[in-house]
Amino acid sequence: MHQLITLSDRMKCAITGTIIDKGEQAYYNYQTKNCIHPLEYEKNMRQTKIGDPKTYFTRLQKLNK
Repeated sequence: MHQLITLSDRMKCAITGTIIDKGEQAYYNYQTKNCIHPLEYEKNMRQTKIGDPKTYFTRLQKLNK
């Protein structure tokens, strides 16, 4: 299961291969040790219809209040 974290190092998105910079948020899987960009994760969750109904943007908005 992926967990939303703030990256301490630059990492590569496992789906698209784009670089996610240090300090940005990404979904990280501790078992497979890979990360997914939040936009890709939310897109995949919408397609599969599983997961938390709250989106990354809703959680981010609450964090920034």
